[in-house]
Amino acid sequence: MIDKKNIYKSHLIVHTHWDREWYESMELYRFRLIKVFERLKKIFASDAPAYHSFFLDGQTVVLDDYLEVRKEDEQLIREWVKSGRLRIGPFHTLLDEQLVSGESYIRNLIIGLATVEEYGGTAKTAYFPDNFGHISQTPQILKGFDIDVAVIMRGIEKDENTPPEGYWKGADGSKVKALLLLCGYGSICGCDPGNENSFKHALNSIDDLKKRTKFNTLLLMHGIDHSLPQSDIQGVIDTLQKIDPEVEIAHSDFESYVAAIPWKKVEYEICGEQIKTPFLDGTFSSRMALKIMNRESENMLTGYAEPLSALAWLEGADYPAQDLKRAWRHLTQSHIHDSITGCHSDSVADDMRNRLFKSFEMGKFIAERGMDNLAGETYDYQNPAESKIISIFNPSPFERSEVVRMDIFLPPETDLIRSIRVTRGGESYEAAIVAIEEVCWPLRSDYSIPNRILHKRLTIEFGPVKLAPFTSNNFNYELKVDETVGDNFLNAITAGSEHEKSQVDIIHRGGNVLENEFVKLEVFQDATIDVTDKQSGNCFEEFHRIEVEMDSGNLYVFAPLLKRTRYYLTPTSISLEEDLPTSASIKVTGHIDAPAGIAPDMTPLEKKARCLVDVVITLKKGDPVIHFKTKLDSALKQVCLRTVFDSGLKNAVNHVNTPFDIVERPPLSDKYICVDKRQTSSDVNRYCALNFTSITDGENGFALLNRGLPEYTFHKDGIMTLTLLRSSNLIYGTGKTDFPLKEFPSEGGFELGRHEREYGLLLHSGSLIESERVTSALAYNSPIRPRLHATPPSSPFGMRFNTHSIIFSALKLSENGECLVLRFYNALAKEQTAEIAFDRELLKAFSCRIDETINYEIEVDKGKRVKINVKAKEIITLKLFFRRTEKNTNKNVSSPT
Repeated sequence: MIDKKNIYKSHLIVHTHWDREWYESMELYRFRLIKVFERLKKIFASDAPAYHSFFLDGQTVVLDDYLEVRKEDEQLIREWVKSGRLRIGPFHTLLDEQLVSGESYIRNLIIGLATVEEYGGTAKTAYFPDNFGHISQTPQILKGFDIDVAVIMRGIEKDENTPPEGYWKGADGSKVKALLLLCGYGSICGCDPGNENSFKHALNSIDDLKKRTKFNTLLLMHGIDHSLPQSDIQGVIDTLQKIDPEVEIAHSDFESYVAAIPWKKVEYEICGEQIKTPFLDGTFSSRMALKIMNRESENMLTGYAEPLSALAWLEGADYPAQDLKRAWRHLTQSHIHDSITGCHSDSVADDMRNRLFKSFEMGKFIAERGMDNLAGETYDYQNPAESKIISIFNPSPFERSEVVRMDIFLPPETDLIRSIRVTRGGESYEAAIVAIEEVCWPLRSDYSIPNRILHKRLTIEFGPVKLAPFTSNNFNYELKVDETVGDNFLNAITAGSEHEKSQVDIIHRGGNVLENEFVKLEVFQDATIDVTDKQSGNCFEEFHRIEVEMDSGNLYVFAPLLKRTRYYLTPTSISLEEDLPTSASIKVTGHIDAPAGIAPDMTPLEKKARCLVDVVITLKKGDPVIHFKTKLDSALKQVCLRTVFDSGLKNAVNHVNTPFDIVERPPLSDKYICVDKRQTSSDVNRYCALNFTSITDGENGFALLNRGLPEYTFHKDGIMTLTLLRSSNLIYGTGKTDFPLKEFPSEGGFELGRHEREYGLLLHSGSLIESERVTSALAYNSPIRPRLHATPPSSPFGMRFNTHSIIFSALKLSENGECLVLRFYNALAKEQTAEIAFDRELLKAFSCRIDETINYEIEVDKGKRVKINVKAKEIITLKLFFRRTEKNTNKNVSSPT
């Protein structure tokens, strides 16, 4: 007889892990998804009392995809969800946490939980079965949605003593219960009650879990990628209990398993980010073009579309809530762990490109409509040459001083331009003309096709100008013509006159030297630079080396060859690209020749291929950032192309911007092991950054500002690299038959052809986050947004933060449409007071959870500002009630309820 003390109470979760798209497209996988629901209908109809529930992988998009083609089953599925037989959510999609922004993470949960509520269900367990690592702020985000349990598999450091349950402590100290899938999300998959040999995998998992559990309680996961519901679950349970009498198994759910654990006795704890993901970190650079599109779409929605629509709503305009939700759906459906990571077939890449483009275009239109609503006009119906107001939106909660480059439009007969002057009050700026071209502008009508109107489009540059935060900064422009002088004046204005340059703000110093009040740099023919920080006097030499290394890996992992050889830029020319009073650029052209690929014996091919390279390095007046725009025309296959910044800083510390946090990371070891005549790593050898990463030795440092280029490495002695392109055509493996590879084309992973990469270099002293220059790092991915109007926009909002280490995240209309929601976070590991001031009358303010549930009211000081103590690494969400102006009235229609 079995001693009851040796009985393992086991909870069996029946599920399917649903990769919405991977080596096949979503549409092809959807045909199998239909089979999943057809099987469920038979199971629930014939064996309703015995079959406890089916877990739909923690993501509601699976339900959306099915009902889009089987709408007639909606009522039936509502009954399943409401009764708990079908368990959905809380996420909309199973996102990759490291490669998306914090706001994308939150919107994913908002969409998913709204679907759960719509169908009458509940979702209090966050399911992360296959996510490629976890950010430090996930526990705090989950608590902000009243979710107290996280089920995770990847990312954690584990050994034979790691228990299956513990606590996960986030960056701010928030804790959630953590269920660790130590044997995977398919721990007992593949069991056939008619074949006891099929239970070998399940029994091995059970034996492993028995050794780890302290409470004689096991979590058994029955399901795997795209698996169908198994009808005879009771047969599986009976067979397992027959083979192993020590287990007592119930078909269960996560909530029941959590309730069975004596959590007061649980001692195991994991802390912060969990990014132990060997053989997956190459996904930070696979299909880089899609990652750039994603970051552009995220920034467009949170930086412009939402805040501009919110400000216009205060002025009486309608808020485009439904349009924004559609844009977010397109975006979050590209954030799945097998999508945004780039490790998929070309058909998936095509679908992603389409979704990301839709999201960006929608966000761009909504942002422009928001600016137009503030001006009380509709730009579609205007002649742009009649718009003489330059409106510049500053999306940052701090004042910015920037050089402005934008387009203006003139009638086609305007030939002899003497000067263009931009004014605001007593300020006056002479604009440099960068380019002129003739364009056709469609003047739309409600009842006829657009008329064709010719214009001259001038690209102008002026400044630097001071821009108030979170408001429309309005300027006028006027031009003078000279009927006798002609093009000589245009050329003089374009080049800028030498007397306007002082020793303080000089841009082009002569030769290949650029200098402004912050830095001095010399550009060399191979695109390396020597750069001096004029504040500290520190100099970095031979910075920005472009190199190529052969990569025998795949879309999941970077794997160098046994003999690690680098290939470098062969210069062709170096020249002054632009020389304006406000900025100057030096252009380097050249090429990199490298082997045309890798032979089956894992050696480089003798045949060579070439990547053409153009690097434009720009310095602007009043701007500490060195701007790089690198154009590639690549014929290289199986390579990693990166830039190297060898600082020589000893004992340097790395700080990196991740969603809602600044994380400190150790140097990478760069250790590899030989596998199949190539090298690979059993550890993480790539890091991921959201907007920037920096290093410092305590005195001097620098930051790399990426624009959708998330992959970087950090090594001892202050060496950092930034990946520009990685080229592979294998979804997984080495090209052999150990995985279905070439059957599912992924040649697009080679990233051949033309690409453009933008990134910045920012020198600083001490820690970047405690330096005022962090504002430049934050502003790099949130550029100012100019637009032409016939009347000046109204936007008396002017939100200002009192400290640069409180980082803005979102300004939007609340989900219930009653007020504005402001979100920000404390980047420091210490408490500080956030003071937010507004130019508009503030009626009421409330602190709330991330899901916008109100916690308590905050005192409003003189109707203009609020103060709130922000704990270390805390994410703050506020509901703000302002006096809203209806059209043609001053009636207050925004009041707390």
